Amino acid sequence: MREPVIADEKHDPQRERFYLAAELAQELAVDLGSEESALLEPADVEAFMLSVLKGTGLEDGAAPKVYFDVADEADYSGWCSGEDGSIHLHPRLLRPDSVLHELAHHVRPRDGHGPQFVAIYVAFLRLVDPSWAEAFMEMADEVGGIQLDPGWS
Repeated sequence: MREPVIADEKHDPQRERFYLAAELAQELAVDLGSEESALLEPADVEAFMLSVLKGTGLEDGAAPKVYFDVADEADYSGWCSGEDGSIHLHPRLLRPDSVLHELAHHVRPRDGHGPQFVAIYVAFLRLVDPSWAEAFMEMADEVGGIQLDPGWS
């Protein structure tokens, strides 16, 4: 199995704030009883991704190729290949927000955790569970703000 490529290990405040806001939003959404916190089954991931892409107008006829090959010892639950757009996920850590995170990378492969990626991620969250998107944006403000490109949301 090929390991994910990490473009640059330098300090990236946007990325750090994104991950902190996502973690806090997940805790808040679970506390609020959000449906978004339920795990997906591997067999449901492709249909889930297609429905999200279609719901946001980004569907081009096919979901990205998905591999359930992230190992238990990995310190991440998924990654998206910048080479072919395939998504690699841990088969037992299929939280919808994690799948949406990798799907947003698939849509904006060269944006890292930049403003267009964040806008697409929030649009995906909003489609699946508006309260989850609200929680994420609230936590993003709390951690110092995250740049979001409104042209992509």
